[in-house]
Amino acid sequence: MNRKTKKDPLPDFSKMTLDQVAHYWDTHDAGEHWDELEEVKDMTFKRVADRSVSVRLSSRDLRDIKSMAGRKGLGHTTLIRSWVLEKLHPRHAHA
Repeated sequence: MNRKTKKDPLPDFSKMTLDQVAHYWDTHDAGEHWDELEEVKDMTFKRVADRSVSVRLSSRDLRDIKSMAGRKGLGHTTLIRSWVLEKLHPRHAHA
């Protein structure tokens, strides 16, 4: 007997952080969803943040942050922003 197994629907990625989307694809097989995927032609991203803030750090701390960010493949400001957002919204932070 050849039965198809029921697959879970794709989540609403627009309501997820980039870390959550990355985690989803790290733990799921895109091949299971080929019929639901569509080609992306325009890679225009909207910026959600509309304000910037300056933070004074020691040269050593900034160097360490840049090093940590580089190991994760991120820019240092992206890493700092993710830390701030994790503190502000801990329930939505990627474990």
